Amino acid sequence: MEPKSHRPSLDRTDNRKGYVRGNVRVISFRANQIKNDASADELRALAEYVHATMFEEAA
Repeated sequence: MEPKSHRPSLDRTDNRKGYVRGNVRVISFRANQIKNDASADELRALAEYVHATMFEEAA
């Protein structure tokens, strides 16, 4: 059985709206946790790290 963090999870793109068609997307449970728990600065740092790492490995 796969880890819970890899399982699909519904994410609302606009939290003011409900889980309605056009306002949800499927992301990993872990990604949804990170979105809910991380600050904007933490998300920015993570994005910068992933971006730098991807381009470093591709070179």
